[in-house]
Amino acid sequence: MDGTCWGAAGLVRRGEFTDREAAFIASVAPAPAAATVVAVERASGGELLGLLLAAYGLTAREREVCREVIAGRSTSDMAARLALSAHTVRDHLKSVFGKVDVRSRGELVAKLRPEDGPAAS
Repeated sequence: MDGTCWGAAGLVRRGEFTDREAAFIASVAPAPAAATVVAVERASGGELLGLLLAAYGLTAREREVCREVIAGRSTSDMAARLALSAHTVRDHLKSVFGKVDVRSRGELVAKLRPEDGPAAS
């Protein structure tokens, strides 16, 4: 028809369906009781950050370092909190900067948390 796979199409709704929506559901899925219902909600900032860090291919330790940078911690504070040397923290930061294609902590935060920037207001 229009390229949509109606067998896999879903409706997301909070509350009751209108008569028109119920009729549509009955027409594409005659046995709605056997259908799978998926509720989609807006993801939290932390969930989105986790997905973004994974999308950049960061290791678990690099992700921890990114979260520390976002929290505004210094290299020495990160080293103490993560039980690493300051040199190792700097090595992780260099690796993160390369993977995320940034050159500074400020750019990293701006790229990982764009909603915190001036355009978010």
